[in-house]
Amino acid sequence: VNLLLGDIQTAQRQPELALSTYRALAEANPDSASVLMRLAQTEHMLGRLDASEEHLRRVLADNPDQPGVLAVLAVVQLKRGDESAALKTAERCSAMEKPAGICTEFNGDLATRRKDFESALALYA
Repeated sequence: VNLLLGDIQTAQRQPELALSTYRALAEANPDSASVLMRLAQTEHMLGRLDASEEHLRRVLADNPDQPGVLAVLAVVQLKRGDESAALKTAERCSAMEKPAGICTEFNGDLATRRKDFESALALYA
């Protein structure tokens, strides 16, 4: 079993099968960020947001300075309905030395949702 098999299953729109493959890989490699990210993405795809967030947090526990992972976490938190946590995560991502561009855009979107148009404009500029 390898990552490529799970990736092919995902591409063939077989997320449950891919999830099974990624879980088997996670048992053999519990600290693999690549495996955990694929688990998170697949769980997210299946609407299992709590499980997705758990995998993302495990990736960040080993290396908290990953803006791309923080950006995905912020999206998952927002989809779970936790706008406050999503905002904190996105702000943390934007404050990094090399933030993912999506974090700044995401902060702008959150500011727009709050009708804080001045902040949104500053973030989009």
